Amino acid sequence: MKRREFLRSLAVSSALGVLYPRLSFGSDITSLSNKFLVYIFLGGGLDPVHAISPYSGSLSDYFRSIRPNSLVTPQNELLLPNGFSQLTEGGNNFGFHPAWAPLLQARSNYNLGISSIFGIGILGEIERSHAAAENRYHLAGEDPLFAEHGWIPKLLNQELIEDRKVFSVSRKNMAALFRGLSSEHSIIRASSLESYGFQSKFHHHFQCGARGTNCEYQGSQSFSAGADDETYLRESIFPRLFAASPELLDSSIPKAYDSILENIERIKPILQIPVNPSDFGSQASIEPIKLAMQDISRIIRYSSNSSSLSILATQYDGFDTHTRQDVALPKLITHLSEAIRGLYLSLPSNLRERVICVIDSEFGRTSVPNSSLGHDHGNGGFSMAIGTGIKDCFISDNSSVSSKERSQNFIDAQIGAPVLRRTILKHLGVSDGQIDSVFPDFGFAKNRVLLPIFS
Repeated sequence: MKRREFLRSLAVSSALGVLYPRLSFGSDITSLSNKFLVYIFLGGGLDPVHAISPYSGSLSDYFRSIRPNSLVTPQNELLLPNGFSQLTEGGNNFGFHPAWAPLLQARSNYNLGISSIFGIGILGEIERSHAAAENRYHLAGEDPLFAEHGWIPKLLNQELIEDRKVFSVSRKNMAALFRGLSSEHSIIRASSLESYGFQSKFHHHFQCGARGTNCEYQGSQSFSAGADDETYLRESIFPRLFAASPELLDSSIPKAYDSILENIERIKPILQIPVNPSDFGSQASIEPIKLAMQDISRIIRYSSNSSSLSILATQYDGFDTHTRQDVALPKLITHLSEAIRGLYLSLPSNLRERVICVIDSEFGRTSVPNSSLGHDHGNGGFSMAIGTGIKDCFISDNSSVSSKERSQNFIDAQIGAPVLRRTILKHLGVSDGQIDSVFPDFGFAKNRVLLPIFS
C-alpha cells in the first residue's frame, strides 16, 4: 500500500487530523497501563542522515552529492528488511546503517516493530546549543529559562504515574528531565544500581552505594565506611552531615533519614536479580548504555507484577560527532543496538511485550561534512520507537531540501519534538487535555501531530 493510500485509510481521531492529515493517529486507544517505557536520550545530537540513510528520492540525491560514502551509507550496504512501510514525502526511501543489525536481529527474534522518524526536532526558534536543545526536549519544549518542570514531573504531578514507578539509571544527571520534582516524590535516580541517588522528601539529594557507603550530600561532602546501613547512617553519615550543615538540624532529620533507608531497602532486592553481561554484547562491563540496560533489565524483572506504567530513563552520550563521524558513529550505534537487543534477550516473553523503547536526541547535524569528516550542530534530527505492537516504518515529512536549508547547511525539523512521546501517551490512554498540559504545542500544529506507529 502506498503511503498516501495508507494514511487515507487511517481514522482521523481529531480535528487536528483534518488540519494536518499526513501524520495522523489511526489506532484505537489501547489500555497499556502495565507497560515499561524505556526512554533513551542520545546526548550530542545523532546525525539522522548517517543513522538511517535515504537511498531514493530528492534527499538521497542531495546528500549523496555532498557527502562521501563514509558519511551517508552506500545503498548496497544499507539494511533493508522486509515489511517496512516508507511513510515519507517526495518519494524518499530510507534504510538502516549496518550497525543497527543487532537491533534488527532482536526485531526478528522477538516480534518487535521499529518506527524511525527522520527530521524531528524543535520547531520555531532553532536551538543549536547542546544544553538549550537538550533542555527543551526534557522540559517539553518550554524555554529553559522559565520552565518549572520536566515532562516526567509533569506526569507525576498529574498522578498519571506513581513516583515509585520512575527510575533514572544514567551517568548523566538529566537534571532538566527531573526539574521541579515535588518534595513529595521519592524516585530512584542512579548512575548505576551499585551507586544510586534519590531525591529526599526535603530536597536533600544524597548519593549512596549499595549498602549506604560512599554517600554524598549535594556533592559537597563525601563519606565512606560503615557496616550495616542503619548503624552507618545513624552514627556516621548524619552526625558528620549535620556538623557540616547545621541548618539541617530541624524537623527534617527523621524524615530525611527514613527516606534514605527506604530507598536503600528498595534497591537491595533489585540488585539480587541476576543479569548475564554476555547478553549485551562486547564491552558490556564498561560501556555506559550496556551497564544501564543491565540495570533496567533488573528493574523490569523485579517489577514484573506491576499493574501500572513505569518509566525508566537513561542517557547515552558521545553523539556530538564533530570529528571522524565515520569512525565514531558506527561504534556508538553498535553499542546502542546491542544494548537494546540485550534488554529484550534478558527478559521473558511476557515482559518483552510490555516494553516500549523510545530514543530521542537533541538535534541533527549539518548537511555538508566539515574538514575533520565530522558534522556540526543542525536541527532536524532522529527518533525511534521499538516494541511489540509498534509498526515497522520510516517516517519523514522532509520532501526535499529547500534553498534556505542548503544555505544554512542543515535541514529544518518538519515534525515537532514532542510528537513521538505524545503519540505513545495517547496510545496508553492519556486524555488529550492531559497530554496538552504535559507537552504544550506553543502554537505549532506540528507539535500536536500523532504518528501512525502502532499496528
